[in-house]
Amino acid sequence: DAHQGRNQTPWSRHQTSRFRLWLNSYQKSIRNAKSFFFASLIDSEKYRPTALFRVVNQLLNPSCLHPSDTCGSQSCDSFLDYFSKKVDLIRSDISSDHFTIGDENFGRDFSNHAILLDRFLPVSDASIEQVLRSLRPTTCIFDPCPSWLIKECSRDWVPLFSGIVNASLEEGYLPAALKRTAVCPLLKQASLDPGDLGSYRPIPNLPFLGKVIEKVVAGFLREHLDQFDFYDRFQSGFRPGHSTESALVKAVSDLLTSLDRGLVAFLIQLDLSSAFDTIDHGVLLHRLEHLLGSSGSVLSWFRSFLEGRSQVVRLGSSLSAPAEISCGVLQGSILSPMLFAIYLLLLGAIAERFGVGFHCYADDVQLYLAFPANSPGEASVLEKCLNEIRSWMASNWLRLNQKKTEVLLVGRD
Repeated sequence: DAHQGRNQTPWSRHQTSRFRLWLNSYQKSIRNAKSFFFASLIDSEKYRPTALFRVVNQLLNPSCLHPSDTCGSQSCDSFLDYFSKKVDLIRSDISSDHFTIGDENFGRDFSNHAILLDRFLPVSDASIEQVLRSLRPTTCIFDPCPSWLIKECSRDWVPLFSGIVNASLEEGYLPAALKRTAVCPLLKQASLDPGDLGSYRPIPNLPFLGKVIEKVVAGFLREHLDQFDFYDRFQSGFRPGHSTESALVKAVSDLLTSLDRGLVAFLIQLDLSSAFDTIDHGVLLHRLEHLLGSSGSVLSWFRSFLEGRSQVVRLGSSLSAPAEISCGVLQGSILSPMLFAIYLLLLGAIAERFGVGFHCYADDVQLYLAFPANSPGEASVLEKCLNEIRSWMASNWLRLNQKKTEVLLVGRD
């Protein structure tokens, strides 16, 4: 204060002045370093909209939406119980009386043809090193060492990782230690009640080595889908050359074309309740075998990947008791988006059979039908198609979220 300032010796005033000078220089260096770092990061991601949005969002909304780190293990168990029961309730609402695989009338069945994918090819050290460098350095509590350290010393780790990856692919087996998941609850929106468990979204964190194996398998699976053109042409999610933009452009183009022809159109936006979490493993394995021609160690590996998984909820240093995951695919895993797209492969065929426009991005499904304004009765086709889709979804353990389903009538004034 002022009194202390008057009592300072010339030497202490000199030291204080130097301290302030160095402090200002330090703070300026920090600001410049931050500015350079984020400018470089934004520039490097300017052609990747998803990554660019993530960077900008972190800068504009730096507040932490995680539950308090002071929560005890009881809160962890409460979160785990809520997340598990939520999926159980959705599946219990789906009538098992109508359950059927549902592949008989749609798609392509290769069960009587030569095996298309019965084993994985060996992976080279160069490919493993490329995978290690491409993965984000996210570390799971089950990892024995930080993933950033593995990436920094990737060349030294390559022989070990290569041996483990090739052994897993050859034997068709994923070790149980790599199927453990640490879930962190994340508040969906800052405006939601943090005391309500329903306000949180489970964010899974997986072991780094498991993600390396997934990345390799995803490469084989993507190559297989490309080679035999297994992609649903109406699906814009999780496939090369497609995005939310392609989904919007297709739907808007079809609707504008209908308006130019003097027609009106109904657009229905469907939403699924926790779609990734309710996927049935038996149905998915059936798709992989009979639609994609998987067999042998490949099918065994996918079965091992899906079954025997467990999860814990982590809040700070507290952990819940482990719980089994009996259905679903984790949204945080590398393979899950591709597996989900495979699970929905037959959905577009239903809409096509009714002559209804169809497009989707992941679990966001759009149905639209154009008809003359003086013939509203033709809209009943859309209702029949919707009922068929609802029935197919129920038979495949998926449930439409009616609260988020929206209907839009498109026409000219």
